Amino acid sequence: MSEKQPNFTSGRRLARNVLWNLLGTGAPLLVAIVAIPILIDGLGTARFGVLTLAWMVVGYFSLFDLGLGRALTKLVAEKLGKGLDDEIPALIWTAISLMTVLGVLGAVVVAALSPWLVVGVLKIPLDLQPETLTAFYLLAASIPIVIGTTGLRGILEAHQL
Repeated sequence: MSEKQPNFTSGRRLARNVLWNLLGTGAPLLVAIVAIPILIDGLGTARFGVLTLAWMVVGYFSLFDLGLGRALTKLVAEKLGKGLDDEIPALIWTAISLMTVLGVLGAVVVAALSPWLVVGVLKIPLDLQPETLTAFYLLAASIPIVIGTTGLRGILEAHQL
């Protein structure tokens, strides 16, 4: 007797997932509306500009997974749909390994280019250069985590948790 597969596309589950997705997008937006004026007041416009650049770097590097997160979602969902659960771990480890390599490469590139970016390209004021450089190094260190997270999110999306 075959085991009944759960209905991952039921209307109720889909509605719940859409609601969580909207909350996950909307809540940070509402917090930002309140927090950004407070941050500008506390940091000053120059430091807030540096923070904005840091946010931009994180945003760009979340795209640096070269579509592996979305591909992982698709492939894991296909394997689940076909009942090939035993093939999923190898697929996940391969994707996470590739994402780790991409993340480390991105981190090395950002760390290596940071002095040139801070001084030459962005022309950060002299008094803010040391802390901006430190921030860029910390951002570089976070790039593998940001990229790896896209893969982990892809796995969860494939399972529709």
